[in-house]
Amino acid sequence: MHFLSLKSPIYKYRNKIYNDKFIWRVLWDIILKQNQMLKYM
Repeated sequence: MHFLSLKSPIYKYRNKIYNDKFIWRVLWDIILKQNQMLKYM
């Protein structure tokens, strides 16, 4: 497990990718909800 330590660049990079995906999913969700609300106004 030592090669997947928190200081390892690969691990950091993988984490960054996961975080970015998560952020984009949240943003996309918000955008879609905004559009739905605008439609029904």
